[in-house]
Amino acid sequence: MKNLHGEHRWIQRFRTTSIFNLGDDSSTSIHLFNETYLWLWGDTLVGSLQTHGNELTRNWTSMPHSALAYVDLRNSPEPIYYWRLNPDGTPDLAGIFRPQHPSRPDEYYWIVSGTMLPQSKKLLILAQVIIPINNFELIGTDIILISNPFEHPSTWNYKTQRIPTSTFNLTWQTGVNVNEDHVIFVGCSSSMPKQPLVMSRILEKDLVEGRLEKMEYLSKDDTWQFSTFNLKPLVDGPYVEGTLNWHPHLKVWFMMLCNVYNWAIEPDPNVYIATSSHLAGPWTKSIAYAVEPPWTNVSTYWVYAAKAHVEYTFGSPMGDGSSDIIFSFNVNAVHESLLKTDLAIYHPIFVR
Repeated sequence: MKNLHGEHRWIQRFRTTSIFNLGDDSSTSIHLFNETYLWLWGDTLVGSLQTHGNELTRNWTSMPHSALAYVDLRNSPEPIYYWRLNPDGTPDLAGIFRPQHPSRPDEYYWIVSGTMLPQSKKLLILAQVIIPINNFELIGTDIILISNPFEHPSTWNYKTQRIPTSTFNLTWQTGVNVNEDHVIFVGCSSSMPKQPLVMSRILEKDLVEGRLEKMEYLSKDDTWQFSTFNLKPLVDGPYVEGTLNWHPHLKVWFMMLCNVYNWAIEPDPNVYIATSSHLAGPWTKSIAYAVEPPWTNVSTYWVYAAKAHVEYTFGSPMGDGSSDIIFSFNVNAVHESLLKTDLAIYHPIFVR
């Protein structure tokens, strides 16, 4: 394992150096077209860097939810960030997308995973549905379907829809990918023993046409059922963010996993990789990276949101062609004062 700061030409571009963008979390990358990748951010700090003696500090004036960045691997420009603006030019804190069928008027999104749909050429984004209670509470998963993803985000036409089976204790945004005609979802069931990851699928044509009642759920007997009554546990959790990818060299599916919210129960400062040759399993989970001090201090830091970025190795002609996996995780500060002064955190930390 190797920390990639200072080594990889693409990764350096996500450090805290911008006078506008001071950091982001969730850090999902999606192949959009050619060598252009779309990055999804849960939250973004917008403001400026200030000098205090010999030190720089973050001075953010707003924190919009659900922002984007474009990265062109071929031409190697700086990431192009985008967040929605209010009429007065300030960032819209609610983010780019709005729940179109909210159960409460104060719902907002954190966009955390997604994929292009190969048949329809639409962009699928999965959003955690959040309400501002006790700081925040996750109450379900929404599908965001963008019909014109190759145009500027300000012109995007999109529809949102709540996954019918999603609740505060069964969410479906941990990972998503496409396998032949089906879109595969990895979710987390916090009501089951050990809060495992679980799996569902739907035909792309049914997803695009909004027929989410057609979703099927992997059961303990390895059959796909329309009910969540007998969900098969894949990997002990809980993990509400991650990625699901196919590794063409190793011929395995793999998931990158890390979850701060388990630490209050049983501190576990590790990033895991789960692998299986078949989506239905069996899945094997092992430590991919032992997070290093000082980020292991759970009273000071949060470590979360491990994501694979296959475009840097085997997943893109502009990658290095190796079978290595490059992944990122995010580090946040428990106390806001540290987030202001520690510029090494609150942007993706990359590991090979």
